[in-house]
Formats: sequence, C-alpha cells, structure tokens
Amino acid sequence: MKLIIGLDSWVIQDGNYKDFKTGDIVSFALEFYSKSLQKSNNINTTIEHLKEDLYYVRAKVKYVKKNQVWVIEWYKDGCQYMAYQEGACEFEEGDIIEGTIHLGIDPFFYLESYRYKKDFPKMHYRWEIKKIELETTPWEEITPFYFKRDESKKSFASINKTDAHNDLDGDATYLLCCKRLDCE
Repeated sequence: MKLIIGLDSWVIQDGNYKDFKTGDIVSFALEFYSKSLQKSNNINTTIEHLKEDLYYVRAKVKYVKKNQVWVIEWYKDGCQYMAYQEGACEFEEGDIIEGTIHLGIDPFFYLESYRYKKDFPKMHYRWEIKKIELETTPWEEITPFYFKRDESKKSFASINKTDAHNDLDGDATYLLCCKRLDCE
C-alpha cells in the first residue's frame, strides 16, 4: 500500500532528515493531525485516501499518555500502521474512532522523545519514496503580514528531489508518495 504523506521544509531544515529524492529508501514514523475524530461502533479499521495528505480513517486508540501524546492504529491490506499526535486525547485506549486525519512525517518528537520509551509503541517504518510533489498553490495576503494559500488555485509540481533550503525560498510544502517496505 502507498500513502501520500505531507512534509514541510522546516522538518528537513531542522536536521532530522536529509532532503528526499525519488527512489530513496528511508525510515520514519507517522504523525497525524485531526480535529474531527469521534467514537465509532464499527470495529473494522481502515484508511481511505481523500486528497493530498488527507485521509478518512477508522482506527483503534492504541496508546494514550494523558495530555501528552496518543497513538492510533489501523490495518490495511493485512499491514499494521500506527501514527501519533502530541497533545490531549479525549479517547481511551481501545476505543475505535473515525474521521479525517492529515498524515505527515514525524518532525522529531517520535525520533527524539518516544522511540526508546519501553511503553511506547514501535512505529518507525521503512519506506520507498515513489513520487514527490511540491505545492505551488499561490499565497494571498489576507491582512497585512498574514498570508494563506489560495485554495481555489490549488496546484502541485512533480519534482525528483526536495531542496528544503531553496524550494520556494525555504518555505516549501511537499507530498511524498511512499510505499511501505517492512510489511510485505
């Protein structure tokens, strides 16, 4: 299974990863972000790609460290996936939840803080980078010094490698199409 995973240039600029290129074999954990999750009565976990790095997911809450970090788990094509989110969790371990999530590469929290904790789930996976897209959606000024992307002009350009220090003057957003390698 392939996943489209979001990546902001600052994650590379911080030094935790080198620039990525198509064909690279890399290891990283998944981070998720969501404000739309709710409990579900359906126990079958799944994930469906909606657009860009946005997914509909039905997942099990695998781990909760109150007000600090939590982990969700789902299965797709016989393979287990986990992703974490820092912050408070309104759910309990074992709950099945569903809703939309954004998936991204762990910026450093898992790598530096959670990876070696005995009770934290192991979720560092091997991936092959199949494709890279650079977001080229133009910025619009909403108020003085406040900019956001013009969603009506959403666009991406296919590139062979990231250049996090130079792409869009160091303020790039990427989508990585990744194939999981350690679950075949």
